[in-house]
Amino acid sequence: MTEQSIGEQLEKERSLGRAYHWTSENKIDQIRQGGDYVVFDENGKQGVNEPGLLPLRNLFDLWSFTFCFLGSPYPEEWQKHPDIFRALLKRFGDNPQLISFEVREEDDPRVLELGHSIPYFNGLGFDTSSDRNVFWKYTGSMTPLKDYKGGFELPELVVTKHIPLSRLTFLDGSEIVKAVRSV
Repeated sequence: MTEQSIGEQLEKERSLGRAYHWTSENKIDQIRQGGDYVVFDENGKQGVNEPGLLPLRNLFDLWSFTFCFLGSPYPEEWQKHPDIFRALLKRFGDNPQLISFEVREEDDPRVLELGHSIPYFNGLGFDTSSDRNVFWKYTGSMTPLKDYKGGFELPELVVTKHIPLSRLTFLDGSEIVKAVRSV
């Protein structure tokens, strides 16, 4: 066995599954180079982010997340709602980019149910301002990935930890984008 294949085998043994993250074309250089955000470690030490995926989306002002899909860049559950997936891709501009990585327990992966928001989809996004309970249902659905048994209508995988560049694979998602935009 080669050194690389041993490393790949160890990575797969530690994996909880493969995650897929969509982003905009202008974010790719930031992900590859890092250094574009001020970050603090557990001891309050200030620095800049290393290359890789840095959790930036904030929920409750408590946790920052990187949103992903588990197992597929266009999961079966989301294929039942192509209009919602199309709106998601539109947020990333004309040329959405796709990144993948093996999820590990130390990434603090969790699954959230976006399905509660489906009735509030307006063609561009979700307007849940008329029902604050939707937010609480969404956040209350947070389940550690190791405990998730399926069953969410629109599952979202979130990771709270930085994913180093060395673990990322940059993929060509253009065929998926083309297919989704043609539906």
